[in-house]
Amino acid sequence: MRAGSLREKITLMTPTENDWGESTEWQETNTISAEIVDKSGDLSDTAGAETHKRTITAKIRFRHGIKGNERIIWLGNSYALAHIERDPKRRFLILTCRSEQ
Repeated sequence: MRAGSLREKITLMTPTENDWGESTEWQETNTISAEIVDKSGDLSDTAGAETHKRTITAKIRFRHGIKGNERIIWLGNSYALAHIERDPKRRFLILTCRSEQ
């Protein structure tokens, strides 16, 4: 992984839980550099309303503690983590994220 390709800034967000274990709010944990690839977009009709679904991948340096229940913020848009691909040599992570707008 070349450092020059990590041009975008993303913010990792984790859910905070109340006393009953329910997720109530999102808390910012880190702002990190990433290489973003816009994979696809899709328009669908759900209950009479058009929704736009977008899939991106974010390649970041390897870090511990990223779970599947987090989200990222990129260019003001929120994306839920759908899949985390870990490099066996622990050099990088590829986060596949999906958005609904």
